[in-house]
Amino acid sequence: MKRSILVALVLLIGMTTPAYAKKKSGFYLGGSVGYSAIEVDFSEVELGDVKFDETDVGFKAYGGYRLIPFLAVEGGYVDFGNPSGTLSNDEGLPIEAEIGLNGWDLSAVGILPLGIFDLFARVGYFWWDADVKAAFEDETDRESDSGSDLTYGIGGQVWLGQLAIRGEIELFDISEADNVWMFSAGVAYRF
Repeated sequence: MKRSILVALVLLIGMTTPAYAKKKSGFYLGGSVGYSAIEVDFSEVELGDVKFDETDVGFKAYGGYRLIPFLAVEGGYVDFGNPSGTLSNDEGLPIEAEIGLNGWDLSAVGILPLGIFDLFARVGYFWWDADVKAAFEDETDRESDSGSDLTYGIGGQVWLGQLAIRGEIELFDISEADNVWMFSAGVAYRF
């Protein structure tokens, strides 16, 4: 009995996948809000070994084009918010630090359509700008940096007509940081 139910389910998904996949091609726009994290080791600063490991609310706005049922090209704007915190160096001195990180990304997205549900994985490039502010005693230091690095991630989405509810986790391989990632949830609209 269990085997016949499993076979029927596989056949049903197999028959509906091409129809749903065909309907899902074309342009789409979306937005997401999520939990962003930035971890940086400032061991080369004059104040001693300082580690920044803070989180904030981030967001992204994106658009893409689904070329075929299994491949899309997607680009957008990503903002990690302004994670901040009070850090201590190896001597226990308090340092107020804040990092503002944002930028533009462009990714190839591989998609596995499963009826109304899609699993996807992305790989692409992220062009970023960072503003770092550190305050120690009565002195404030500000620095800016920019660059471009790889980004990749995985996620899933459920299509309800032309609207998709999406969740994903993305890693940003920024060379000046130890760890930068965002977990986000949002919606996309297919035209």
